[in-house]
Amino acid sequence: MGQKLYYSAIRYCDLLIGNSSSGILEMPIIKGYTINIGNRQKGRGNSSFIYNVPPKQKEISKLIIKISKKHLI
Repeated sequence: MGQKLYYSAIRYCDLLIGNSSSGILEMPIIKGYTINIGNRQKGRGNSSFIYNVPPKQKEISKLIIKISKKHLI
């Protein structure tokens, strides 16, 4: 995809789910929310746009609903 195309694409996203550094570094800059799964990004910056969750489906699902209701609807 390339960096330029990727940055253009995430501008249209409200929420990123995963364990990528992009969720920690780029998403908060564009005021997008991140559900950071697991501890791969542990020790990296944090903001009010980043939610950390263990790799458990039930907890991830609850957080998606919470963020959607609180910030996206």
